Amino acid sequence: SGVYATIATKTANYTLTTTDFTVLGNAAGGAITLTLPTAVGASGQIYTIKKTDSSANVVTIATTSAQTIDGQSSYSLSLQYAGVQVQSTNSNWVIINMIPARNGTAGTF
Repeated sequence: SGVYATIATKTANYTLTTTDFTVLGNAAGGAITLTLPTAVGASGQIYTIKKTDSSANVVTIATTSAQTIDGQSSYSLSLQYAGVQVQSTNSNWVIINMIPARNGTAGTF
């Protein structure tokens, strides 16, 4: 019972597919870009993307076909454990949840 969704860690540039749900970006080896698929024809599709490493390298969430995330062409995650949940409006992506980053002290946010 319960809800099950896919989860995967990516350490290099990657384009999300319709079978992805949660994608953990590990940019310890260098900045990476996670590209959302087209929002067109995907109304209601939800993705959760989170940066897991403590490096200064950025995990960038990009769009395709001049689509936007809350009006921007991309969204950047620069802090460990920061994340965002986006949903398709069938033409663009909107942020529906922000995941706060830790403040650097183990166990606190």
